[in-house]
Amino acid sequence: MVVDGDADALCTTRLLLETEGLRVESCRSGREAIEKYDEGIYTVVLDISLPDIHGVEVLEAIRKKNSLVPIILYTGLEERDRGEMRRNLHPHTYIFKGCIPECLLNAVVGAIECYRRTLKALELERQLAIKERENVSLRKELGRRIRFEDICTRDPKMKEAIAQAQKSTAVSYPVLITGESGTGKELLSRAIHYNSPRIDKPFVTINCGAIPKELLESELFGHEKGSFTGAIEKKLGLFEVADQGSIFLDEIGDLSASAQAKILRVLQEKEFQRVGGVKTIKVDVRVISATNKNLSEEIEKGSFREDLFYRLSTISIHLTPLRERKDDVLLLTDHFLKKISQEVGKRIRGISAECIRLLEAYGWPGNVRELQNIIERLVTLAEDESTITEDLLPLELLTKAGPIHHYKYTGNLYETVHALERDIIAGVLKETGGNKSKAAEFLGISRPLLYKKMEFYGLIEPAQDSALSERDG
Repeated sequence: MVVDGDADALCTTRLLLETEGLRVESCRSGREAIEKYDEGIYTVVLDISLPDIHGVEVLEAIRKKNSLVPIILYTGLEERDRGEMRRNLHPHTYIFKGCIPECLLNAVVGAIECYRRTLKALELERQLAIKERENVSLRKELGRRIRFEDICTRDPKMKEAIAQAQKSTAVSYPVLITGESGTGKELLSRAIHYNSPRIDKPFVTINCGAIPKELLESELFGHEKGSFTGAIEKKLGLFEVADQGSIFLDEIGDLSASAQAKILRVLQEKEFQRVGGVKTIKVDVRVISATNKNLSEEIEKGSFREDLFYRLSTISIHLTPLRERKDDVLLLTDHFLKKISQEVGKRIRGISAECIRLLEAYGWPGNVRELQNIIERLVTLAEDESTITEDLLPLELLTKAGPIHHYKYTGNLYETVHALERDIIAGVLKETGGNKSKAAEFLGISRPLLYKKMEFYGLIEPAQDSALSERDG
């Protein structure tokens, strides 16, 4: 917008700007300018001397509509007068009437670019604010969904561990969670964070054993540009990202000696330096760590710092493996069955008694995570409105949990053993889709021996033997 009481000067300025491809709104009076101004105008060239009102009034009126728009004052005042106006009005810049056209054009183009950058920055801030509000809302929702009382267990030791975790939410001391893989260490760490005063702050997780040791320090603490080959720009570490929140360090026993020293400094001094950096960065992060290793043994071997262990284990919680809490198998099975059935949109009537017996007899080396995976398989394979039966269980579980207990001694050892062997072979063949090579490999016997046993137990006709051998070969 160009505002000038001089018609000739107004026309000249308008033609100059339009020649450069700019859209121009021209006004010959202050009141006209105030009335026509809208947020689509990116800059204003304003003459101080107008026929109806003073240019200062126009400036103030436009600023009330948009405090950010750059205003270029078109003036013939002396330098001292312009200095006084600069202090009071804060225009974008001044242009003398009668200056060369390039000065005016450069001032306008510069003001427009400045305003565009300002708008982009404000939009970015708005989007970040929206995202942060969404993240806070999501974190609070997670807090409502991850509750200690919803962790399924009847085991006294597990109940004690959960009670310890619940008490730890009131403080910010480090927590060390130990236990085998799949026992729920990360789930418990999330429950601690999302039920603590840090619920609306970040929760950051990292598996220390899944990242090469030479890259782990960069992930945890960040790096400066050029600090090593490939460091083309500055990178924030996870400790910076988790500031004011919590960080979950899974497999803490796999840390290198250098990373252990830096984490110890964070715990003691609440500060660190980026890789290749000299600036000390202060953070307030709650550290929750986990491991399936015996850290006392690692300390004796010299692979883990004793002082770090004591810092990490201010609050120490141990999770019992599933094989030591058999009463939880049925409880967790029911929980996962309801949850997964709802997720996939199936109505499962239940699970057979024999299937439950096999699940309870199994050793669960993968713990709760393995049980959840098994239930996901069962629900996927089961028909809608059906009862899950043992024939849907994976072969490994059947052979490790089922056959030993499935057959009762009938008084004839020979018949009982052979009945058991026949069913095992038949089950393996079914699981492998009839592929004899895979079945033999799984059973740990040669393919010719498998054919002999199949023939002996009536699983194939004798005449088929050679043909099947050629087909599988």
